[in-house]
Amino acid sequence: GDTSLNDNGTFRFQQSTMSPEIVEVQEESTKIEPEPSMKLEVGSVLWLEDSNFQKGYQINEILTNGTLPYHIASPVDDAGKSVFLYVGSPPSQLEPAWEDMNLWYQVQRQTKILSIMKQRGLSSKYLPQLHGSGRILHPGQCQKPSSGGRCDHPWCGTPI
Repeated sequence: GDTSLNDNGTFRFQQSTMSPEIVEVQEESTKIEPEPSMKLEVGSVLWLEDSNFQKGYQINEILTNGTLPYHIASPVDDAGKSVFLYVGSPPSQLEPAWEDMNLWYQVQRQTKILSIMKQRGLSSKYLPQLHGSGRILHPGQCQKPSSGGRCDHPWCGTPI
C-alpha cells in the first residue's frame, strides 16, 4: 500500500493490489468551516470566571501594539476605574494561526508575572497590578465535562 501526507496534514492510505508502481491519488477538496470568532467591540461586556468569583468588564477602547490587541475596560462594579484587559485566543482556535498562539502566551505571561509581583508584595502606582485572571464566562449554558475541561462553545476556556 501507499501512505502519503496531503495538504491538509492528514494521512491517506491507498491499497494497491496491482503493481508496486507509484499511483497518483486524486485530491478530494475538504472544506473546513471556521468557527465563529470572538467579536469584541467597544461596549461589550466580558465576564471573567475564577475559582472564587465572577467579575464583569465593559470594553471602553480597543488598542493594538502592532500585532496583539488589548483592551481598556472598566469593571462593571467600579465603572470609574480603567484596567488593561488581555483576552487570549479561544482554545478551539489555537491550532491554525501563530498569532493565536502568540496571543494565548501573552495572556499567560502577563498573568504569571503580575501574580508573582502580587505574591511578593511588589506594588507601586507606576507598576501594573493584577486585577483578576481566569477564563471567559461565555453566554448560554456551559456543558463542560469537568472543571478543567471545555464545552463546545467557541469561547469556552478562553483565558482573560
